[in-house]
Amino acid sequence: NTLLCSGYAWRNTSLLLDLNASLRAMINLIIAALSVVGNLLVCAAVGLDRKLRTVTNYFLVSLAVADVCVGAVAIPCAILTGVGLPRDNLPLCLVMLSVLIMLTQSSIFSLLAVAVERYVAIFMPFRYQALMTPRNAVLVIVVTWLLAFLIGLAILTLQGEPVNQSSGENSTVLYTILWLLVYRLVASR
Repeated sequence: NTLLCSGYAWRNTSLLLDLNASLRAMINLIIAALSVVGNLLVCAAVGLDRKLRTVTNYFLVSLAVADVCVGAVAIPCAILTGVGLPRDNLPLCLVMLSVLIMLTQSSIFSLLAVAVERYVAIFMPFRYQALMTPRNAVLVIVVTWLLAFLIGLAILTLQGEPVNQSSGENSTVLYTILWLLVYRLVASR
């Protein structure tokens, strides 16, 4: 909706970047490049060395893949929306924001999966082998990616109708409350 994209696509009326915006874009591109290279090295290490193929590393590879996607796709999308692109194209803006949210959510959920796996390893060491099988790890990884995809899709489908500014502020508050409740439910399990 215009609320999500107004801060990006319609706030900037000029495509000329000031020095601060250029500097931020360059720093973000450097971070993105380092993220992609570093996380590809993690994936390569686990892929090439059979001794590194553990349940813990399955979760770390999922996180690395999510972070590669964030560095290769989400950060460039954020840079483009930050400089006002796509200009006057609400559907493309919504797609870019949806992809950005989906990929960042996959990174967040992958990090959550790593934390839960480590929690089980530390606080339930005698049940770890039974709970954290390779099959269960793959299942959790698939669920984290599917959930991130569904959140991105929900953003795309639920934000398709333009709203006026006053109702947009109300929907932002409701949206924030909804996601706080979702995160609270996930964290309490």
